[in-house]
Amino acid sequence: MSENTDDKKQKSKMLEIRDILKNQVKIYSNLHETLTTTSKGFDKIDDAYTSYGSEIGISGSHITKLKKREFFENLFIYIGFLFFFICVAFVLLKRFPIHHLLYAIYNILDYMISSLSSTYSLINQHFFQVLLNSTNITNLNGTEYFNNHTPLESVLNSSSNNYSKVNYNSDL
Repeated sequence: MSENTDDKKQKSKMLEIRDILKNQVKIYSNLHETLTTTSKGFDKIDDAYTSYGSEIGISGSHITKLKKREFFENLFIYIGFLFFFICVAFVLLKRFPIHHLLYAIYNILDYMISSLSSTYSLINQHFFQVLLNSTNITNLNGTEYFNNHTPLESVLNSSSNNYSKVNYNSDL
């Protein structure tokens, strides 16, 4: 009887192991199907990349050609402007003597510089006036400030401080 129960236990363990193995096989078969579909997807992506790879290379060469063309078009535009200004200068120099042209340029520059100088002085005066108003100083010679404040020598000579006396006449 004990052998019969041992056989039943072994048989139940074997059946349990069989079920576990059957579940594992199902899991691995599902995993295999997933890997197969993923692999097919990667194969499609690889095929698309190889087919588009040559087109990407061709597009790169077209872009390089377009950049060169743009550079030369800009170069021609600048050369055209330079040629235009040279032609204008030639006509002006033939039409007007050089000293008249230089005199006109001198007058224009002189006017611009004097305008800038007067603008700068106006800005400087306004800034200085704002600075004086913000500090409440009305007398610019400094006597108002020094009359209201203790001189530095009296502070240094007083017995209530520990400052050493300063020799203002010493050479550095």
